[in-house]
Formats: sequence, C-alpha cells, structure tokens
Amino acid sequence: MPLTGFQQEVLTGLMLGDGHLSIGGKAKNPRLRINRTDRDMEYAEWIAEVFSPYITAKSLRRTTQFDPRYEKTYGRVAFCSRRHPDFMDAYDA
Repeated sequence: MPLTGFQQEVLTGLMLGDGHLSIGGKAKNPRLRINRTDRDMEYAEWIAEVFSPYITAKSLRRTTQFDPRYEKTYGRVAFCSRRHPDFMDAYDA
C-alpha cells in the first residue's frame, strides 16, 4: 500500500524538520526516525497514528539521554517505523 497524499505531506514536513529516513547495514528499505524531547510525546503519538501501517509495538518509546557537558539527564521520545519500500521515493529524493 503506497503512502497516502496526507502521509506524503507529513513526511515532507518531517524531512524539512527533525525527521530522517535511513537505510543501514544490509537493509534494502528505509525507515523513518524522529527524536524529540519527552514534552513532545503527544506530537510523537500523532506521527505514529499518521504512519500506523508502518509501526510496531516498539516504534514509539521514551528514553533518557545524559549530557556530560552539563551533567544533566534529559527525557526523550523516539519514533522509529518499520523499514518499508513505500519510503523509498522520499529517500531517493
């Protein structure tokens, strides 16, 4: 199932902002990744809903990140879709 017009628009906006598509290792298809502050959980949940055909139970999770410069730990929310050929056109663009 190809991306809908709305999903393509959201993906374009994410590529202009904090989202990125990546292919790593021996993978053939890209996946969508976004990392935000944990205060943006509602936004990340909306992104997960938009791309719901491409997510797993582990696609959206909270993490922490330690910054040794300031000796502070920050809350993060990470979104990572499944790898899928529907993202290839955007990846190649």
